[in-house]
Amino acid sequence: MRILYVWLLGGVTTAPWSHVGVTAVIALVGCACALERTRRLNALALGDEAAASLGVHIERERGIVIVIGALLTAAAVAAGGLIGFVGLIVPHVGRVLVGPNHDRLLPLSILGGGIFLVLADLVARVALAPAEIPLGIVTAFTGGPLFLYLFRRTKQDYRF
Repeated sequence: MRILYVWLLGGVTTAPWSHVGVTAVIALVGCACALERTRRLNALALGDEAAASLGVHIERERGIVIVIGALLTAAAVAAGGLIGFVGLIVPHVGRVLVGPNHDRLLPLSILGGGIFLVLADLVARVALAPAEIPLGIVTAFTGGPLFLYLFRRTKQDYRF
């Protein structure tokens, strides 16, 4: 029952090293495939017509990107459980810092997500030591208010 509880609230303390190795391989391959597609992602961000005129096979590229994202998500959830807000907040903060160019945004999101997760895990371990707060709770307390701020900011930016 405890393992289910940890998985539902997210955490990296119960992941066996054999799972870490498999997850690392999937993450490295998936991130490499995503980084190789940054130019096509930039073209897709311009819209279908612009991307097609730049030579991007729109449906094929969308399918490949969805598969890459699904594999990376599945590996992360299998290893760490349901750790919320990391994949939602980090790319949005990265977009504010470096703009929409995927050549810079994707590497920053990958590194930023890892750094955010390590810092959240550190807080989870030391905040109430010797007890440990579930990692998903720490990321929710950090990511929830930040998400609301970004949502409010975006809503104000798009007023007519």
